[in-house]
Amino acid sequence: MKRLPYLIALIAIAIAAMYATGYYNPYKAAYLKELKEQREASEARETALLEANDSLAQVSVDLRAAADSIENALEVEEAKRKKDKDAYNKRIAELSRLSVDSLPGYFTKRYNR
Repeated sequence: MKRLPYLIALIAIAIAAMYATGYYNPYKAAYLKELKEQREASEARETALLEANDSLAQVSVDLRAAADSIENALEVEEAKRKKDKDAYNKRIAELSRLSVDSLPGYFTKRYNR
């Protein structure tokens, strides 16, 4: 019985050494479980964010294509408007060159078509 306190002290020292070195930790399993859950949650969030990013990139491409299409349509309309304006200016220039003597001939030619 004299050895029992020494044996208990030896076991306590061994347990303390295992705590210190990390071999024995009763809370380690709970920490690992919590860490695993946090990692799975962050991986799920990362996946969701990547999918959202891909979706936004696709929407950006679609909007860029729509903007380019609208810009091309505007350029066509602007070219048409410029062509009409040039034709109008040409017509006005022709009318301004008409003299008083040629006005009756112009109107006769225009309305006898």
